[in-house]
Amino acid sequence: MPENIELLELWRLCANQIRVGVSGCIGIDLPAFLSSARCLGMEVGEVELRKLRLLECALLESLAEGKDNGR
Repeated sequence: MPENIELLELWRLCANQIRVGVSGCIGIDLPAFLSSARCLGMEVGEVELRKLRLLECALLESLAEGKDNGR
């Protein structure tokens, strides 16, 4: 959807801004994402934060499935 292109670009640019702990991926580094959004001139409001959270959940689920499959 066209209204998601800017947010997906932010997600792509911040692919290395993922917090990792002893047990693996914890989630996105939200302050880094928000700082990057400001640099890009993006306004991040409630809708964008909810969409980022959905992307984060999908990432975490995907990584968990990989662990379950022995990858």
